[in-house]
Amino acid sequence: MRLPTSTLAQTAVFAISVLVLGVLNSYINPSALRLHVAYINPAETVIDDEGNSLSHGYQTASHEDVNSYLDLLYEDPPYVVLLDARSEAHYEEGHIAGAFLLDHYRQDQYIEELKPVLNDSAIIVIYCTGGDCEDSIFLSNSLVYNHGIEKEKIYIFEGGVELWEEVGHPLKESAER
Repeated sequence: MRLPTSTLAQTAVFAISVLVLGVLNSYINPSALRLHVAYINPAETVIDDEGNSLSHGYQTASHEDVNSYLDLLYEDPPYVVLLDARSEAHYEEGHIAGAFLLDHYRQDQYIEELKPVLNDSAIIVIYCTGGDCEDSIFLSNSLVYNHGIEKEKIYIFEGGVELWEEVGHPLKESAER
């Protein structure tokens, strides 16, 4: 068998060979990935208020829920804790009043101080920018799997700061809660 001499042709032959072998393996090997199976467990899928399927598995909070929780943020011990999963710079530019900063990427700076508050609260609402931002989901996973916070306590405000401002709620602009 004569192989092509150009790099592009060799790459194409290699890619097609790998693809064919991979598909062949899927049909021959009983423990291989089954291409026709949906691997997301439907029991863990959450449906939001609009009927959208969410695959992160956490309960969600609407902006109305978050707004109604604002009076509960300052109880001692707090019944509700609001966490901003964004960076310190974003938090200082504007955050929901009463929210604690818990930067998903720099958790070590904040978690030890916040852990007692998180353990004592009944509801933890986590938000980030909203839209395609997934920092709130990553922070939720970290709190549950790395820090032992009960998953049932965690709610994600998916609309985040974008929705909060869009519906006319103000943001607090400072480093303070």
